[in-house]
Amino acid sequence: MNKESIAEAVKFIQTGYNLENEEYIVKAISSLRSSISTKSYTPPSKILDMKIEKPEFMKSGVDWLDSFLAGGLRKQELMLVAGVPHVGKTHLLSYIAGQFVINDFSVLHINGEDLMWDVAEIYKKILNGYDKEADKLYMSDMSDNKFSTQSVRDLLLEMKSTKPDIVVIDYMDIMHTPRRGQDWLEAEELTRDLRFLAKEFNVIILTASQMNYESSGGGRGLARLFRSKVGKSMNADIIITADKVDDNILALNIEKARGRSILYKNIFISCDWNTLEVNAA
Repeated sequence: MNKESIAEAVKFIQTGYNLENEEYIVKAISSLRSSISTKSYTPPSKILDMKIEKPEFMKSGVDWLDSFLAGGLRKQELMLVAGVPHVGKTHLLSYIAGQFVINDFSVLHINGEDLMWDVAEIYKKILNGYDKEADKLYMSDMSDNKFSTQSVRDLLLEMKSTKPDIVVIDYMDIMHTPRRGQDWLEAEELTRDLRFLAKEFNVIILTASQMNYESSGGGRGLARLFRSKVGKSMNADIIITADKVDDNILALNIEKARGRSILYKNIFISCDWNTLEVNAA
């Protein structure tokens, strides 16, 4: 960064504050922009000179899941599962990740709550009989650390030669963010940062976000919260809401699917959480 431009911006801000003149603030912003290296963005190129390759879908090998996702998942994508407390978000994320492990992809599951033993037991059930494939599953407990996008980035940098194909972040609501304000603003900021991570490390990121049913006006407030918290999290490529129909049936609904032709926005799945068997209902 150009130190002279920064010093100039500081003077503009001080002058603008003293004179209560917004024009100086505009000048300060312009000065700060000029201090940033032009290497921070990709120069434009003519459309005929651009080589654009559409990323291939990575299939889990589970027919109902790959069909529901219109082909599977792609590198650099962020998938967000939203649901009420105890609907089974962690189980669902682990099940999806486990199927990719069985299908020979590597997975890193990052846990931010003090439930590592519980998550490990879930994967043991999912990968029962797949000992060789299980070597491609890595787990990291961040419950005692500052759980943030930066800590995730540091971990991925450390892994290098064992860089995973898929990163499960369980879950985004307990991640630290510099912003402290409205809930949907934090969700928007986190999903944006997680997409940056997915692109930087060329991985798929799976995460979850908690929603509540009851609104202040009474009744089911899922739609209201979707418009605010999750609806503002449009930085995610795929947004799925999970709703419990009964103890063993979940209704999944695709609220957003970037770059896909979705045939079925809704699907019911039967879930045996004791054996971790999940099938289309």
